[in-house]
Amino acid sequence: MKNILLAAIFAFTTAAAFAQPCSNLFISEYVEGSSFNKAIEIYNPTSGSVDLSNYRLILRGFNGSGNLFAPDTLQLSGNLAAGGTYVVANVDADANLLALADLTDDDNINFNGNDAIAIYDIALGQIIDAVGDYTATTNPAGGAWTVGSGSTVNNTLVRKASVNQGTTSWATGANQWDVFPSNTFSNLGSHTMTPCGPITDTLVNFAPNAANIAEEIGTYDLTVQLITPGNFSVDVELKSGDATQLGNYTTQTVTFSGTSNESITLTIVDDAIQEPAEVFEFRLTNPSTNLVLGADTIFTLTINPSDQPLALDPLYDIATIRGNDTNGEPDSINVQCRVIGVVLGPNYSPSGLNFTVNDGTAGIGVFAPSSASNFNYTVSEGDSIMVQGEVDAYNGQGQLSFLDTIILLGTGTVPTPTEVTSLSEATESELILARGLTVVSTISNTGAGVTYEVTNGLSNFEMRLDSDISFNQLPNRFDAIGIGGQFSFNSPYVTGYQIVPRMASDITSSTGIEELSAEQVSVYPNPTMGNVVIEMNDASLNQVTITDLSGRVVLAESLTGSRQVLDISSLNNGMYLLQATGEGQVFNTRVVKQ
Repeated sequence: MKNILLAAIFAFTTAAAFAQPCSNLFISEYVEGSSFNKAIEIYNPTSGSVDLSNYRLILRGFNGSGNLFAPDTLQLSGNLAAGGTYVVANVDADANLLALADLTDDDNINFNGNDAIAIYDIALGQIIDAVGDYTATTNPAGGAWTVGSGSTVNNTLVRKASVNQGTTSWATGANQWDVFPSNTFSNLGSHTMTPCGPITDTLVNFAPNAANIAEEIGTYDLTVQLITPGNFSVDVELKSGDATQLGNYTTQTVTFSGTSNESITLTIVDDAIQEPAEVFEFRLTNPSTNLVLGADTIFTLTINPSDQPLALDPLYDIATIRGNDTNGEPDSINVQCRVIGVVLGPNYSPSGLNFTVNDGTAGIGVFAPSSASNFNYTVSEGDSIMVQGEVDAYNGQGQLSFLDTIILLGTGTVPTPTEVTSLSEATESELILARGLTVVSTISNTGAGVTYEVTNGLSNFEMRLDSDISFNQLPNRFDAIGIGGQFSFNSPYVTGYQIVPRMASDITSSTGIEELSAEQVSVYPNPTMGNVVIEMNDASLNQVTITDLSGRVVLAESLTGSRQVLDISSLNNGMYLLQATGEGQVFNTRVVKQ
């Protein structure tokens, strides 16, 4: 199979192309004071309350040796009233600063003058404002960015009253601040901004946003619509599909001259090839000034062949198309193929398709937006189905999208959950079981569901509860069955692994399991070069497993007596997770092989 290589680069998109004044949050104050006196103030310039759970703060900068470190993120929550401010301060700041804080944090609000900090809009999928040059790959000269008469180190920066929207261009942002001495907190908690004038932007979208036509039609007029007639322009780009089947289509610019509707004519090639229905996606890009992209900015065109029914696309096992590249994504992205497997879990989309299929070699997500066809298939766990589509990825998780076929073959067998102690690429789209979990914190809580950070004492990972799974309160200690998932925000996509329970009964209380201590069970020598001894002082354990950090079991043995020697000399050097269980007891520890 051809591998599709992706460049591993750090990139982000800006909102400048379609942002309008007073339409979104921005950073109104930046405090870089002595010791831990650090804070960020966020301002809401809009005319309504804003749900902060749709936003994150992202810190990106340099460590002491000048090396770029991976971004840290802080999920926000609550609501911010129109004209209101929200202050996030370092948890170890002095009492005067903490008294003004709405939220405290120790990782993300721990910046120095060479660290850029930004607001990320989850709904838009992009950064909307930043202090410092967020695109920098080298330490700024002198360890700080110049701002007016000062810099981003040992100063308090207050956004000028004339600024009414964020910017991701530091060339612009560097001139938007008033500079105050270090440890100036008197402006925190309120912000003054010159009111915005009337909004003059208008929306543009496709109308309709989908069509199903015959190959022999010859041409098709693709219509772009303005909500309010005017003089604007926007580009129509082919996002996916074979341009040769559309007369070698290239991006075209639609120009409005006081009109509300304009069309471009697509040439439909009627070939003699036996093929399935072909699906093309167009999108609107590069809107002119004061033109805002509306909701329907994707157009899906399905062309049905006039020839004999097409032979199906190549059939692959899922493990073949799920091989990962260096970016943490499937190395076969954009490959059109089909798979046969068993449905795991429910459909998580209320109007489209969002479920998992697993063929025993691996699993993969199946996704179709609400605007696409569901192929007259109702998702039911245990179904054996054939799916045909294009290999894709979303936040690191492999999926089949741009679907053109789903066929119900019959009833399959839902696999027995595999017990794991940590999550990785190996657990993605697999049915797994994690025991002895406790909640560390709530990462996010939206209308779609709740994401928790949980731990089993050996490793921490995420657990996602869909809104259809209702708990008044999770047990203090519990076991969870679910589908392995991933939701990673940054490339390479090697973090954000999740367990996603399918139903409420997948979570059961494990309060009856006793967690044994090092006084009750001894494991030595540790580190070891070959053998490791398990000695039980006051325990009744009968089974031991050793897994590597990817969750793969590398040794499993029964325990007999109070002392047993395990030979791990054949294992590669590194850290492993040891778990011993029996008679309602469990013991967890780490073992280092040298």
